[in-house]
Amino acid sequence: MGIKKDLDNLLVGHALDILGDMYVVEDKTWYDEDGWEWPELKLKNLNTDETHYLEWELDDELEIYLSTEKVDIEKLGLDKKESDFSKVKSLKKIDLYGVKFKYDDDYTAMWDNSFKVKFFDFYSKKTDQNLAIEYWYEGKDKSKGFKVEAYLCNQVRPVSIEIIGEFDNPVY
Repeated sequence: MGIKKDLDNLLVGHALDILGDMYVVEDKTWYDEDGWEWPELKLKNLNTDETHYLEWELDDELEIYLSTEKVDIEKLGLDKKESDFSKVKSLKKIDLYGVKFKYDDDYTAMWDNSFKVKFFDFYSKKTDQNLAIEYWYEGKDKSKGFKVEAYLCNQVRPVSIEIIGEFDNPVY
């Protein structure tokens, strides 16, 4: 439970090591699903200069996910201009890079009190990865526009994360 408290206390400018890669926190935001809140860190990988996202929640156990790739929504057979998510809602599984992801859950949350996000999570037991398809709406409905994004995420074991502390010379 100690790593959750440490993660909860991370702020912009703090550094952490995840599986041997050094990251610095660029932003920290919160999701809220009817009172159930969980944080998201926007991270910069100092080895590759790529942006990644780290989310965690304590359900039955601590679950931590690190985004590894932003997936082109069209690779999933979806249209990024279609705001109706009935097609993704009807999917039971998705094949990506030869890995089968089975439907796991869907839910809606507010992000940072400004965007409504509809999530569709698919999970691969074989690779222990999550494929998240996200429909983002400005405000609380579709009237102001939307975007669709998908991320491939790896589950990270708590022992694979080391909190380094404040980063002295941010490169960004």
